[in-house]
Amino acid sequence: MEYSNVWWNKTPVYCLITLIIVILFDIAESIPCHEAHAKCAYRAGCGLSLQSYMVECSGLIAGQTDRCNARCENALVSLVSSDEGAELVQCDCEGSKYCEKSKKRIEVCRPAVYTATAKDSIVSCTTARWICMSDVLCRTALEYYHIHCRGLFHGNKCSYRCKNSLSILERQEKAAKLRTCYCDGSEDFPCKRVKYNTERYCYSRIPAHIDIMELEPIEEPDNSIEVSIHHGRRHNGRYKKTRLHSIGSSNERLRPMIQLVFTTIFASIFVQIRL
Repeated sequence: MEYSNVWWNKTPVYCLITLIIVILFDIAESIPCHEAHAKCAYRAGCGLSLQSYMVECSGLIAGQTDRCNARCENALVSLVSSDEGAELVQCDCEGSKYCEKSKKRIEVCRPAVYTATAKDSIVSCTTARWICMSDVLCRTALEYYHIHCRGLFHGNKCSYRCKNSLSILERQEKAAKLRTCYCDGSEDFPCKRVKYNTERYCYSRIPAHIDIMELEPIEEPDNSIEVSIHHGRRHNGRYKKTRLHSIGSSNERLRPMIQLVFTTIFASIFVQIRL
């Protein structure tokens, strides 16, 4: 009892010490924004998320709006889902007025972004996919899942390759929210049908939470491979598709190089503005 009383009396002191340590740790971890920007830009996953953030949140950053729309929110969720992106959000502006204004303007997005990135939160499948795309391994696993499960999306077959791709995807840390995500109609792919067919034909389970009458119609497949991993939008009620006629084509091999060039340009522009 005496020990408990001593602990109780000293608890406020310990709490204060802990708070000071946390604050000092945060300050110590904050790095200059130009350095954080460069680290993110040159990492494949973070670099792509940074590009999306600069495009989707451009109006908010420039002060043209004070509203954090869904696409800006998802871009920020993707950005902070990577270690480099999290550093960028918490970076030190070092007195740069432009940097400080930009960070202040995106504060309106903070509640939604923090909720979406919380460990146990359930998010839309669009948001879950953005989180996965922030990580190179998860993005690659998602690409192969879409490639090898084409038959599953168009019919009732879950092939060995599809099951294997699904198994690899599920082992990715950033794919955790894909398992529990819900379809909200913002997806650029037949979300409910994909979830229903995956549950029924790959896991031999009939999902009770999906009404079969609400499933999107099956479109006739063609000779090209449909990959719905890009952040596109529906057009005239139909889903946009990105078609890869050859997985090993030269265009596919050049894509990472093109992305690196763009991230380099963005990093150079940022540094010039700061100077």
